[in-house]
Amino acid sequence: MKSILLDEPKIHLLTRSSEQGAVSSADPTSTTEQGERGGDFHLEVAELRVDQGQITIQRATATGNPEHNLTINGLNIALESIAFDPERAKAVQKVSGKGTILAEEILLGSFLLRDLAGNLSATEGMLELSSLTLSADQGDLDATMRVDLNPVPFEYEFSAQGAPVNVNVIVGLSENTSMGPGRLEIEGHGRGPESNDLKSKGVLHLGEGEIPTHPILVQTQSALGIQNLVGGAYQSSEAPFTIENGRVDLSGFSLETPQAGLDIAGWVT
Repeated sequence: MKSILLDEPKIHLLTRSSEQGAVSSADPTSTTEQGERGGDFHLEVAELRVDQGQITIQRATATGNPEHNLTINGLNIALESIAFDPERAKAVQKVSGKGTILAEEILLGSFLLRDLAGNLSATEGMLELSSLTLSADQGDLDATMRVDLNPVPFEYEFSAQGAPVNVNVIVGLSENTSMGPGRLEIEGHGRGPESNDLKSKGVLHLGEGEIPTHPILVQTQSALGIQNLVGGAYQSSEAPFTIENGRVDLSGFSLETPQAGLDIAGWVT
C-alpha cells in the first residue's frame, strides 16, 4: 500500500482537568501483549493524507458539561517519507514522516486564526511546524511551533512575528483607523488545549499615528484641560506585554504628542 487517504475525518477528543486526575499516557496494549497476539502482518505506507478534516478538543468538567477549548476546521495534511517503528514504547513515537499542513480556521477559546499553512515533521512523538503563515483580524503572522505529544496533556512552544498588525483591532477599536501600523513579536509555551495554560511574552512596536477617540481619553483631555490631545499625532513607541492565565498584562508604554505624553499600563482578559 503506497498511500492512505482520510477524507473529511472528524476527531473529537475529551480531556480531563487536573482536578479529575491525570490520564495515563501508556499505550492500552503493551508491546508484550502485541507480541503475544502475534502475526507476521507487515504494512508499508509511503504517504498519509488528511483532506478537509476536523479536530475538536474539549475538557471534561465536574458538572458533566464539556468545555470547548480547541477546534480545527478544514485540516489538510500530506505526510510523506513515513517510517514505522513497532519497537517504540508509545504509539505517538512509532510513526515518523514529513510533509505539509493546511487549516482553514483554528478556534482557540474565542480567538480565531485562519488560513494556516506550513511544513510539518513528526519524529519520536514530536511535531515540528515550520515556515508557518496564518491570518487573524489583527493581521498576518509568520510562526514556528513545536508540539511534544509524549506527555499527557501535550506540551508546546512557539514564536511568531507579524507586520503590519492592526493596532486598532488589538486595543478593541476595530472601527477606528487612526492608530499607526504595528509590528508584533511574541513567544510562549503551554500545556494542553486550554488557553489559560498559555504563558507568553512579547513586544508590540507601534508606528506613528493619531490618538484615537475613546471615552476615557476624551475624559482625560477634559479633566487635564488639554487641547487637541485626542486626534493628536504621536511618535512611534513600543509596549512589552505578557500573557498568563488568560490575561494580557501591558507593562506600560508611552504615547508622546506635541501637547502631552501618555503613559499607559493595564491588563485585558
